[in-house]
Amino acid sequence: MMFRPLALATAFAGSIGLSSAEINYAYESGEIISTTAVSVGTDASDSVGVQLASKIAAPGSKDLILFLSSEINLVTQTAAKGENKGGKDTSEAFAQLAATLKYCVDCPAKKSFDSVADAICNGGSADVYTALPGPIIFAARRQTLSVDVNLDCDVVDATCAVTGYVEVDLTLDTTAAHAFNFIADLENTGTGSTNTPVQVVACFELDASAEADAGSAGGHVGLGSTMLIVQEASVSNFN
Repeated sequence: MMFRPLALATAFAGSIGLSSAEINYAYESGEIISTTAVSVGTDASDSVGVQLASKIAAPGSKDLILFLSSEINLVTQTAAKGENKGGKDTSEAFAQLAATLKYCVDCPAKKSFDSVADAICNGGSADVYTALPGPIIFAARRQTLSVDVNLDCDVVDATCAVTGYVEVDLTLDTTAAHAFNFIADLENTGTGSTNTPVQVVACFELDASAEADAGSAGGHVGLGSTMLIVQEASVSNFN
């Protein structure tokens, strides 16, 4: 899975200075990216990746609390088509969005801010760490629809033939805001010195798939308006 940087004109980033802690943020508005898979007799799948990045100068004595929230659109469509006594026909659609927050302490210089974010999501550098608790599924739906037609014709003193087919079609289209909190454990990964730059990147992965035989199926997932907030904090672990 390769991630590409967001490149919309509606991208914003900023910093809010507080007396006790610094807060940085980054957000995108509108539909950012989507992927669709459609099946009519053959299986189909598609995956895309995208990222949203923020940067903060972290004191050596602080950790980071990371807040990520996104609007997510899931569309699943399944149609199953069954002929009489022809056996069960099943269609399945799947759509999912997962996110992993990664961060880099005092990252090596790159040509641009986006190229650093791309390297953090796609690379396996020793300078890159995964925020706790790791990858999170923000939204997912697997929709399965089956039809099994088994009809008999009972007519006295005559013959009867049942012809045609039965088709059932179901489409679900939902949009909702989802959020999760993460921790960047700088105590264990080390900031080196006071006010060392830490770049935080939300790495999104969108997956859609569809399987159908006699019917059809389609899966779609879209990432909408997204906010990433990075805040200094002294975090205690009570485990």
